[in-house]
Amino acid sequence: MTTPANPSASTSGLTSTQRHEFLKFPDVDDFVLGRYDQLSGPDLRLLSDLEDPAQKLGVAVLITVMRHIGRNAMTVTVPEVVLFEVALQLDCDPTLFSRYQKTWRKQGKEHTHARKD
Repeated sequence: MTTPANPSASTSGLTSTQRHEFLKFPDVDDFVLGRYDQLSGPDLRLLSDLEDPAQKLGVAVLITVMRHIGRNAMTVTVPEVVLFEVALQLDCDPTLFSRYQKTWRKQGKEHTHARKD
């Protein structure tokens, strides 16, 4: 079974309100932050190859969002609390994620594919 490239394609039978509710990022509490948004040893080893702090944060957010909701972080609005939690672990500024988002089309797709492999 293949997953549609467009997440809204699988929700076409829903109303716009239902689609919005289905596709939005779920609520985040301390348990969720501890379970899904903590970077593991393998995560940190993967990130250690990246020198640019914006790239490092962007890839880390891709990893944690994929682990949490199974979707690409570039297709959802990532809650600030998630960005702050991941940035704290990397000792970087959480606002760097917006810089990564701007360059993702050019370089980030490579990161997304590398994480899937």
